[in-house]
Amino acid sequence: MADLEKAVATQLANIEKRTGKSLEELAAIVKRCGSRAPPRWTPSSSVGSRRRSKPRPDGAILRRMVPVTTPRLRLRELTHDDAPFIRELVNDPAWLRFIGDRNVRSDEDARGYVDAIRDGSYAKHGFGLWVVESAASGEALGLAGLIQRDWLAHVDVGFALLERHRGRGYAREAMAAVLELARTRFGLARVVAFASTDNVASHRVLEDSGFHFERPIREPATGEELSLFARELAP
Repeated sequence: MADLEKAVATQLANIEKRTGKSLEELAAIVKRCGSRAPPRWTPSSSVGSRRRSKPRPDGAILRRMVPVTTPRLRLRELTHDDAPFIRELVNDPAWLRFIGDRNVRSDEDARGYVDAIRDGSYAKHGFGLWVVESAASGEALGLAGLIQRDWLAHVDVGFALLERHRGRGYAREAMAAVLELARTRFGLARVVAFASTDNVASHRVLEDSGFHFERPIREPATGEELSLFARELAP
């Protein structure tokens, strides 16, 4: 008992030292706070909380993205400040060739593109395309993320990097982070990805990320033949 009392006294002394307040002052603060109603969680509350998340019909969990850091990268949601970067990326020759023209010609157009993702995919599903930026410098390198398309049965994984940042392993590192988010934060058991049949570089990234070729498909709007890849995510 004496040891317990000594330990408690030590802990109380440490609390006083860290807060700079006496135990009487702390007790008064606790009493005042205790009279207030506890805060209620709202949809914008931190996803790091232990609140329950409502499952979606496909088993995914509706949560919003918070920044995620890998050894070299950080993934975060798009903002209007990303407009110049978006304008450059979606007019990159590889984007135009393999993804398509998004008719983004100005920063204003780019802000509209950002709004479409934020008000659409982010708001409806909690996920979407995220900015991939350098963890060291904060420079935007590309996009990567999860997309729910109405013509695919499963959530699609997508990625694109500016030409000057390709060939450094960033796509694979970003993909690993996206897949971990898909599994742990959004509760997905299976994801797919597609690429143009001649987009060999993307095929290699997908295969290195654990995807396997499943079958050829056609993009409904354009009729273009695409290669569909899939990956099961361990629970």
